[in-house]
Amino acid sequence: MENEPDPRIAGAVAGFRKFMAEVNPKYISGEVPYYDSVLNVCGKPDLVAEIAGKLSIVDYKPETKNKRTPVQTAAYALMLRHNNIQILDRYELRLLDGDYRLDRHRSTDDEKRWPVLVAAFHAANYYR
Repeated sequence: MENEPDPRIAGAVAGFRKFMAEVNPKYISGEVPYYDSVLNVCGKPDLVAEIAGKLSIVDYKPETKNKRTPVQTAAYALMLRHNNIQILDRYELRLLDGDYRLDRHRSTDDEKRWPVLVAAFHAANYYR
């Protein structure tokens, strides 16, 4: 069928459709570039949406969990707040075969670590 996904990604697409039907996020934007002039970094969150009435960012990931994703969602949240978009919640959406896992990132420590990581990156580049 013309509108069916490639079989290699059909399971992930089915998981995404299930996420959309069950969570019903109110779409605000997706893949829009933002810049943080204080930290001198930019990025494009996968999804900015209202989830359960709270403005949230969602980062799409494959099935395997990655321990660096919480700092990535923290980076996006800080970047959007710098642009006067008051993100309240951060999520990682892992797409499974016909299903999904939506993990909320709650630790504020990730938001404290992000500026330190960026400063270390800029310092290391200075001394190269």
